[in-house]
Amino acid sequence: MALYCAAASPFFTYIYLRYGVWGASALHGGVNAFAGIYYLVYPPEPVWLSNPAGFVGTLGWLPLSLYAALKMRKAK
Repeated sequence: MALYCAAASPFFTYIYLRYGVWGASALHGGVNAFAGIYYLVYPPEPVWLSNPAGFVGTLGWLPLSLYAALKMRKAK
């Protein structure tokens, strides 16, 4: 979970800076809703690997966070 939060943090920060607190809260709610539905449809076998906050979920956030970090760096 800590790696997931570190991987998603730049994208959440970018959304907060661009759309304010409501944008970040909508993204957070969407991520939480997706995780809940995912657990209902696909109960995780190896919890650390295949859940949205596991290894696969962390890899999914890396391209978004890299994009957000580059956009925020250019904005300075």
